Amino acid sequence: VTFNTKLLPRGQPTSWTPAEDELILKYAAAMGPQWHLDGPAAAHMSSTLLPDKTARQILTRAHASLVNPTYVHDVWSDEEERTLALCMKIYRDDPAALMKASSHLPGRSTFLL
Repeated sequence: VTFNTKLLPRGQPTSWTPAEDELILKYAAAMGPQWHLDGPAAAHMSSTLLPDKTARQILTRAHASLVNPTYVHDVWSDEEERTLALCMKIYRDDPAALMKASSHLPGRSTFLL
């Protein structure tokens, strides 16, 4: 019994290394411009290249940060926190509250809220 195979359930959040990020980007570049990272492609990457990551983790990582470098990954400013709190108060009964709130926070993705 090893920690990585038995004690740490598959899909648990683990930090991403720069090497893993680079592997995703190189794989996408090697597949060509017509290639699209979707569920089956992420599942293939999970089973062959990144066995300690789930397909969902790969999709989220690629779409939330690697593919779109315009997203802001810094610590939230006081103004952004106030804006988010106000949006959550306004949209609290709406099932798409995060989607609507992200439209008021330029540079922030719904993945990152």
